Amino acid sequence: MNLSLEFLRAILGEPWALTPVSGQPLARLNSFGIGGAAGLFCQPTTRDELARLFEIIQTHQAPWFIIGKGTNLICKEEDFEGVLIRLAGEFEQVRFAGPMVTVGAGLTDTKLAVKARNQGLKGAEFLVTIPGSLGGAVFQNAGAHGLEMADLIESVECFEPNKGFFRLQKSEMALGYRCSRFQESGELVLFGKLRLEPGDKTQIQAHEKALLAQRKETQIWAHTFGSIFKNPKGQSAWALIDQAGLRGKQLGQVRISPKHANFAENLGGGRSRDLIELIKLVQSEVFKQTGFSLVLEAQQFPPE
Repeated sequence: MNLSLEFLRAILGEPWALTPVSGQPLARLNSFGIGGAAGLFCQPTTRDELARLFEIIQTHQAPWFIIGKGTNLICKEEDFEGVLIRLAGEFEQVRFAGPMVTVGAGLTDTKLAVKARNQGLKGAEFLVTIPGSLGGAVFQNAGAHGLEMADLIESVECFEPNKGFFRLQKSEMALGYRCSRFQESGELVLFGKLRLEPGDKTQIQAHEKALLAQRKETQIWAHTFGSIFKNPKGQSAWALIDQAGLRGKQLGQVRISPKHANFAENLGGGRSRDLIELIKLVQSEVFKQTGFSLVLEAQQFPPE
């Protein structure tokens, strides 16, 4: 489906703070550096802009998809003939009120951790090792080093095209291992309210450095999108992949990392189809040799 001229005129006729981009290459918007192009790339900077954008989208029945920093995304080579949305402006801000922190969904996890440390607040240190944005972290209930977003989040402000703006409490989010209600509901997370604890800035920074050192020792710093698969209950996905003899397995310019078998690397010029074929091969071989089914942690885009 191509975006209609009427839709494009309606969008381009609005005074957006950030000008929409037509034919946006997806490779520039995801950490693996692959993918086709988006029909239109929009970055609303305020609630009013977001509401107006969706008013136009719904009027013209245009397909849409929202992304964060693209660090948990498997972009296919096919183009997305729709509106790709990334939150900016006020959605990248953070406000502190004692131990309570209100964070825009577009703020990166690393920046949140640093800003919390500068305020003398602890609890968010593990976020320095998680690439991506706060919205993506809530969407995925991201975690590392024994902690996850469910340990910090108190409530969220959301938007849904048919309901408008509303709030949800933690108990309403259906947070579980790398999952939340947002993966099925079509609701956009705009802001999250987190509860942290007072701490010593020097100790907080030392903890962050220790976590980063551990990550550097065990994981890769390259063109990757983080963990490929969720861990099956009681198992580690990387160990199952290793057991199947697939550590370092390569197709084209894409390979399973020799350093961490649950990570894929783009060695330069990697193609989406090689990545997807490699993922299918890993799933098939692991199931044949271990009996475990590996489920993707990353999202495929465009969606099926």
